[in-house]
Amino acid sequence: MLAWLLPIGLSLGAPAKAPLTDAQLLTVLEEQARLAHAPLPVPGPKQRARLREGKLVKMRLPSTEGGPVGAMALVVADLPLEEVWVGTADADMDDGDNELLSLDLPTRGDEVFRWYGYLDLPAPIADRHFLIRTSVDEALHAQTAGRIWARHWTIEADGLEVVRPLVAQGRIEGLSPEAFAEAIWVPHNTGTWLFARLPEGRTLLGYQATASLGGSFPDGLVNRTIYWGLDRLMEEILGQARRARGHYRAGHDPLPGGDGGPLAPFE
Repeated sequence: MLAWLLPIGLSLGAPAKAPLTDAQLLTVLEEQARLAHAPLPVPGPKQRARLREGKLVKMRLPSTEGGPVGAMALVVADLPLEEVWVGTADADMDDGDNELLSLDLPTRGDEVFRWYGYLDLPAPIADRHFLIRTSVDEALHAQTAGRIWARHWTIEADGLEVVRPLVAQGRIEGLSPEAFAEAIWVPHNTGTWLFARLPEGRTLLGYQATASLGGSFPDGLVNRTIYWGLDRLMEEILGQARRARGHYRAGHDPLPGGDGGPLAPFE
């Protein structure tokens, strides 16, 4: 009940660790900026100082490739990389969103996750839906000898036609063909999860996202909502990461690791 009093990434009762230096932090930030498929901007000295103090850093992002503006967050977690990765990758650990209907789909390329989502929004806002494909940055893992892992996602361009017959077959419980036809297809949703190993078992966790809901819904409002929701998102993710070692055990369906192959369960 006192967790909200603690800066994200810090814990009570843990053995003292050597302070994280700016050089250690800057090394991994610059490395991912050079090598990642979807790199995160490198924050300035004041923001890096906040990271080293265990504080969350948020930044607004400019528009890229004609898309809407976005937002990003960084935090240093006092947890190993693999546990933080599982905290973001395992849907079983997420309490879920009652307003979201979803269906996992078979992969058909280099993606590791592929899923359809239907967002039931309050009237008079039209419902939205999308098909997301998520890929692991295997090249980044290889080029950094496993020091930096990343996953990035985007909207599948022909997703509307892919999902339409599945809805007609009743594959998505609670979603009728009529509701499907009336919903607005999300035109833009991209983002990245970034994970970098830091000294003494710590992990730099990064997240960035840009989205447009289409229709008359203003992109600026969407991305302000993303920005202001980053604190809660990262807090929830780190909460899941703290449970990962007890959850992802032998017998669990394999999750992909940073090299694209199956991640070994915790012992």
